[in-house]
Amino acid sequence: MYKLTPDGLANAKTCLDQAVALDPKFALAHDALGELYWWTAFFGYMPAKQASFAGMGAVLRAIEIDPTLGESHASLARFRQKVDYNWAEVRREMTLALEMAPSSPLVRERYAISDLLAHGQLEEAIAQIDVGLDFDPLNWMLHVWRSVLLWLARDPDQALHEARLSEALRPGNFIPQFMIANAYREGGHPEVALVHQRRAVELSRNLPQMSGWLGLTLAQSGDIAGARSVLDSLRTVSGQRYVSPTSFVWIYAGLKETDEVLNWIERAIDDRDSFIIPIKTYPAFDPLRADPRFQALVRKMNLEP
Repeated sequence: MYKLTPDGLANAKTCLDQAVALDPKFALAHDALGELYWWTAFFGYMPAKQASFAGMGAVLRAIEIDPTLGESHASLARFRQKVDYNWAEVRREMTLALEMAPSSPLVRERYAISDLLAHGQLEEAIAQIDVGLDFDPLNWMLHVWRSVLLWLARDPDQALHEARLSEALRPGNFIPQFMIANAYREGGHPEVALVHQRRAVELSRNLPQMSGWLGLTLAQSGDIAGARSVLDSLRTVSGQRYVSPTSFVWIYAGLKETDEVLNWIERAIDDRDSFIIPIKTYPAFDPLRADPRFQALVRKMNLEP
């Protein structure tokens, strides 16, 4: 599953379906199916709403079998976020999860990323990831998320350090390359960022989300024609398969086409696109924050009164 490629997720689903068939009351297998659907939604391998409802069903089954599974309550919280931006329910389930499994790195990760991050509480989110790393210091995904949070906190040097750690722990995975690119771009080195973002596109097998970030990086490096070429390619792909709206958001942000950015952000919110969750902290959105239309979109996600 943690290859996070279409083949990896498909093979993982086959294994988990077999596990459930062999033992229908194997709660952890149902929980893992829920996580698989979460990643499927996260990267836009299928529409997020569709994947989220399937994932929520799997997690609810896990909780029905074993109501004491903290990880499953944290997973349910993630889907309550996705399905209806119900932050009160997200926090309620996360609180239960932390009470039931305080030493679970997965619970700490899910709390940090699906609750605290959405509200812009980056220091608190980093602290939760640090607790997870105390329990599992070689967890490459925790290092990835720590890199994400530091990047959003405008600390590109430390973000790069964490991304390099995750790269060493999981060489050949596209996510560390993506985060290395983000750190270099935020640090004012778009040309170096391009090298790693192209590598992320390659390793992800041309995942549209990674191509969208490539378009942003090209635009910020001054290659407007290259960014528009990526945009045209994504439009073609979107005629053949689902492409998450934020894939377009990043390119239009790089091109500084504000109306298009706002249009695609709204589509992302309506689609429950996972990459829109850090709307309050993305560097690419900084020029938009004073715009009443952007502020209305934040409210649409129930993140502001």
